[in-house]
Amino acid sequence: MGVDEDEKGVLEEREKVSAAITIIMMVIIEVIFIYYVVIYNKYMFFIIKIKEPAEKWLRKYNKEIQRRFAIKIRKLQEHPDLHGKPLRGVLHGFWELYFENKFRILYTIDYPEQTVTIEAIKHKDEF
Repeated sequence: MGVDEDEKGVLEEREKVSAAITIIMMVIIEVIFIYYVVIYNKYMFFIIKIKEPAEKWLRKYNKEIQRRFAIKIRKLQEHPDLHGKPLRGVLHGFWELYFENKFRILYTIDYPEQTVTIEAIKHKDEF
């Protein structure tokens, strides 16, 4: 009888330790996830807004160009600062994204509001 009670006690202790380790691991995973979200903005999508001049420009073109444009700006939802290039000089604060090798998409990023605003779409010769 004494051996069975000892084994039972050891098994109960192992279960408690196992449960504690599981809880600790869950907390560690959650902390790592939160760190990753905050630092790398992963899983936080930006809202894309298109201003009227850019929308007018887009309506001029056929459905295929519009489809490719949509695919291109979809990239901006996750990491708008990785896919574009910041502009300098008088256009400081704007970003540029190449589209179809002949067009430039000008946009701004509002980090606190998590929005990307497409300001204009210009032919490369207009710059």
